[in-house]
Amino acid sequence: MTAQQPNIKSDSNIWALLIGIDEYQYPEIKKLSGCVNDVEAIRIYLINQLGVPEKQIRILTNQEATRANILQTFQEFLIDNSDIQPQSQIFFHYSGHGSQMPNPEEPDGQNETLVPHDSRRDGIYDIPDKTIAALLHELALRKGNNITVILDSCHSGTATRDPNLAQTRSVAPDNRIPPSNLDIDIIAEAPRRGTNASGWASEGITHVLLAGCRDREEANEHFIYEHGKKLKHGALTYFTLQTLRQMAPNSTYTDIYEQISVKVNSEYPSQMPQCEGDRNRVVFGGVRVERDPFIIVQKVEENEITLEAGLIHGLHQGTELALYPPEVRTRKDLPPRLAIAEVISVSATTALATIKEGAPINSIPVFARGLISKQIYAGLRQTVALEACSGEENQKVIERLRQAIQQANSNGEPSPYLKVLENPNQVAELRVKVDNGKLSIFNSAGEQLVVAEGIKDEGGDVMPVLHTLESIVRYRTLKNLVNEEPESELAGKVKLRLLHYVTGSDSSQAQELSTGTIGTGGETTLTLDPEHDELNTYILEVINESLRPIYAHLLILNPDYSIKLQYPQLGQKDAINPNGGKLSIGLDNRKERLRFSLPVGWDSCRDYLMLIATTNPTDFKCLEQKGLNVQPPQTTRAASSSRLERLFDCVLSGKRFADSAQTEDLEDWVTTSLSVTVVRHFQTTT
Repeated sequence: MTAQQPNIKSDSNIWALLIGIDEYQYPEIKKLSGCVNDVEAIRIYLINQLGVPEKQIRILTNQEATRANILQTFQEFLIDNSDIQPQSQIFFHYSGHGSQMPNPEEPDGQNETLVPHDSRRDGIYDIPDKTIAALLHELALRKGNNITVILDSCHSGTATRDPNLAQTRSVAPDNRIPPSNLDIDIIAEAPRRGTNASGWASEGITHVLLAGCRDREEANEHFIYEHGKKLKHGALTYFTLQTLRQMAPNSTYTDIYEQISVKVNSEYPSQMPQCEGDRNRVVFGGVRVERDPFIIVQKVEENEITLEAGLIHGLHQGTELALYPPEVRTRKDLPPRLAIAEVISVSATTALATIKEGAPINSIPVFARGLISKQIYAGLRQTVALEACSGEENQKVIERLRQAIQQANSNGEPSPYLKVLENPNQVAELRVKVDNGKLSIFNSAGEQLVVAEGIKDEGGDVMPVLHTLESIVRYRTLKNLVNEEPESELAGKVKLRLLHYVTGSDSSQAQELSTGTIGTGGETTLTLDPEHDELNTYILEVINESLRPIYAHLLILNPDYSIKLQYPQLGQKDAINPNGGKLSIGLDNRKERLRFSLPVGWDSCRDYLMLIATTNPTDFKCLEQKGLNVQPPQTTRAASSSRLERLFDCVLSGKRFADSAQTEDLEDWVTTSLSVTVVRHFQTTT
């Protein structure tokens, strides 16, 4: 925790209770690694971007987060706090293990639970969902229903898979029968409620809930690698913060959930976050969002300064910041800058920087404010663990693959996409296992992604496996692409809407999808009718709510890791007008119409529609790639003519690219995505 900042008046009406538990007393509960990082990153976001004073944030981590202390702090800091006025914005965030405990009154005989630091010891139980619901009900009665809840944990109570392959926030159920009067003083007056897909929320709840997964899924810890450092966060928290940093003022929970769910689920196919409650409520009540938030100088030492922001807040090695005096609060009438600082090292929630130009380091005051003046974009390089089952031939195959990765380029340099871990037992973003000459590829959650061709002889070719790995990383890089320029005028201003294409006797038109196509978690589900192909056609409406004309580029990311440019197919089309202008992709051009399909033998799959909106025409054909087991297209291009094209060179090559945020006539861009689940239609018989 940092030193207390000067007493500066703030009109923020946000109050937050943040709980993160990595360590547990009971030895059978495995330790986690990213939960304390989660709450510290959330704290920094609240302070730096939303201007929330430290005194309005309460944090409980590890030994502080006992069962008694969690319940007491919730009661005293939130419900009974006279400083919290009615209709204030209240935020409760939990990162840690989730599980279950017996409850004969529930349909499945179980309560979903949060697992405190001291749970499972003698006489100490998990905190059941009905207790949390009762506390939130009382809080809403006392302070109003402007309550946001984020639960970055599992709730299924399932056992974790191979610990070398996965780290999920779930432990086996506590099968002890809890006493009948457990938390009776809290739940006595609370109404009984049913549950939705997360297992926690119910119809008519007084808060908005963002849960890490469905009630029978597992929430994953997400690993970030920056210059050899492995940083951990909850997948939900990491992508929620990434999305919040980019949201436009007055974004709703539906707006941010659409982005979060795509990012989490495309990285972890068995994890689909849920958003329940009043999803159309404005995030944090429409609090003013600083498009370019100040980053606080936390500490000044002889040769470096410590910044109170890190990788999860958008800083990278090489990022430059303009430093201003501590009293600066807005971008209006900025005083002369004190200095330019350059980031030299980044952790999850802090960064070290040196003074590049301007005032000497000993004259930089603590709590000085920084604004990003030069951002660094880096191609995504992911870690790979190579694991051979017993047998000399398996080991030989792994060594050939290792050598292929280390000499992937024509000049003998390593693959720009892959970093091989020395210890195959380490948690990695990708894992290759070879058994009986066959190589299988898994993600960090232990889920098998593809099965590569078998290597049947001693000199068998491992290059298809290398290309498969690189295709996965390119796909993930594109899927995670966001514009980190804080002054983007397009952020949160470009919306997508999927419509059904209907052919009539006189004309063709777009129709709204039926309510049955919207899943409980918010993802769009379409039913594929193999007998009537004309019913499987859709168009996509792009809505430009920004103040600038934009050009639309639609990419389809398929489950085989192929990437196809759907629009424009023949040259760049006209710009979409600002202030509500619309484009219907596929309405007038048959070639650009959307047709969803299923791989042979599949009953369902999930595709991603990704739109890249730019203020200048740009060619994104270079981002296309075929499905796995097919060599990716050549990535060399002519010299890039625009700043945005140079950025995409980084996506393609894994290189680094720096550019100034102060450039005049800056080319702007933004990404937005839509998750589409396609389900096969089965004829019913009587």
